[in-house]
Amino acid sequence: MKSTDSELEGMMKRADQIEQVKPPLTIEGKDNYGHPRQEFADKIAAASEVVFVQMAENRIWLSAYASNNPRSDYHWQADACADEAERRGKPELYRQAWSRAAATMG
Repeated sequence: MKSTDSELEGMMKRADQIEQVKPPLTIEGKDNYGHPRQEFADKIAAASEVVFVQMAENRIWLSAYASNNPRSDYHWQADACADEAERRGKPELYRQAWSRAAATMG
């Protein structure tokens, strides 16, 4: 059976999508309250883009607010958001969150 050009294009597009699937973000260790850090990684991985940007904005702002506490969970959570945006292949999501957080800081 001979494939048409459009069928071949569709198969190539699906193959590209399969290649782009990346494993979930993995974060070892526990937060300051004894909860696995992986729970946060799973939560941001499951979030829609809109919710993810909101969560990232919140963590970026809180990380800046906690600048006097180098052990704050907000620092690694903000980093995890950057990593998740990269994992999704959409670093612009983190940049958008950063810009929104920065706009609220005086």
